[in-house]
Amino acid sequence: MNYKRTLLGLVLLSLMLFGTGCTPQVRVERLLPPQDLLADCEHADAPTERTNAGLVLWLKNEQYALDVCNADKAALRAWAQEK
Repeated sequence: MNYKRTLLGLVLLSLMLFGTGCTPQVRVERLLPPQDLLADCEHADAPTERTNAGLVLWLKNEQYALDVCNADKAALRAWAQEK
């Protein structure tokens, strides 16, 4: 009785192993980010504070944020066009 159970287990195990060899090739699909993420960032509105110091600070922060954002978008566009 134990012999039959072991034989049945081995047969089922071998059938499972042979069945996995018949699976199709793995297909890799590349999903690209949406076009909204690839668009350049827009400039922010001018601040309501109209002092020279406030405007200089806003301008520095705006330029830095815009440069970082556009560099990120350019890297995404380059990655999306790679094949």
